[in-house]
Amino acid sequence: MDQRADVYTINRSRLVAIDQAFAELLPERPAELASFSVENARSGTPTAALDGLWLHSRYDPAREASRLVAPLADQAMSGALLCGLGLGYALDAFREAFPDTPLLVIEPDPELFRAALAVRPLCPRLDGVSFVVGADVDAVASSLTALSARKLQVLRTRALYERHRALWRDVDRLVGEAQSRADINANTLRRFGTVWVRNLLTNVELVVATPGTQQLRGRLDGIPALVLAAGPSLASVLPELERLRQGMLVVAVDTALGPCMRHGVEPDLLVVVDPQYWNSRHLDRQRPERTLLISETSTCPCVFRRLPLSTVMASSLFPLGRYFEAIVGEKGEVGAGGSVATTAWDVARIAGCHPIVMAGLDLGFPGNRTHCEGTFFEDLRLAGATR
Repeated sequence: MDQRADVYTINRSRLVAIDQAFAELLPERPAELASFSVENARSGTPTAALDGLWLHSRYDPAREASRLVAPLADQAMSGALLCGLGLGYALDAFREAFPDTPLLVIEPDPELFRAALAVRPLCPRLDGVSFVVGADVDAVASSLTALSARKLQVLRTRALYERHRALWRDVDRLVGEAQSRADINANTLRRFGTVWVRNLLTNVELVVATPGTQQLRGRLDGIPALVLAAGPSLASVLPELERLRQGMLVVAVDTALGPCMRHGVEPDLLVVVDPQYWNSRHLDRQRPERTLLISETSTCPCVFRRLPLSTVMASSLFPLGRYFEAIVGEKGEVGAGGSVATTAWDVARIAGCHPIVMAGLDLGFPGNRTHCEGTFFEDLRLAGATR
């Protein structure tokens, strides 16, 4: 086996050990790339060109990478994103400077990725490093969710960045959106953190005794689901709800429970995850008996007193909840996106429901109204109204 094939084989085996998907992406023997050339830089280390354009310095690629990474020492950083792997010099420099910081490497060119793996060994420390190979924006978006995005730093090597500018613009947009969400979540945690901690400590017995949403995974495979939010347009669906429930699983959010019950339909699943007392008032005077309650460990405790239903808990989004779950066992993550309707949709997805139909999810205020008739907030508004 020649030296090139030997380097490639070692790199391939290390990547496959990290992610089995690399076994399919990377052939067992190194692939040739006609437009790819390698020569030694003046420093004696290899550098490379693609289509006649140099990917790294022709003088000292390692020093060039160290200069790229050095400014990060003065930045607050929860994780980093590397735009293009090349021969891996920036990865080496980053890991040397920040051995424990999570890093996402995006290499949009699979052919270049395969060719580069035969040139020099990958960084010895790949723990905490994840890869996206290919120009798949959705894969990048998915991988970003694993990083703490609020203090995410982006590393761009000019030559590698210029080759795929359209993709990097999309990546910059995704990073900006992720950072914005992280800021919102941090501000929300700052504002409501005390409430969440108090609720979680009150609910701690439920955390121990209640099964997790992971037990729902695939249990309702192929069954259609109707997810009900409580926007004004829900009123147009309610008269048909009894008929619809004959062929669909009915998943209601807390605000939609009252209107459903008034139309004689008890939801199959009820999703309640809000920690605030006033949101629990949507459940006033409601007495479902067969509904399965899907909740979260920091939900307002009065919910569980008012609704003594069979309950399934989702994993907490907060550090204290994660601490308890590390002791009693993980419950199972459910998506959260600023609305309980997002969580309800994800519950149906986890259960395997297909198709999932949404109703009452008004992303505005049709008729200058916020909720369907029969909800607590709508009744409260009417009670305070005058002619």
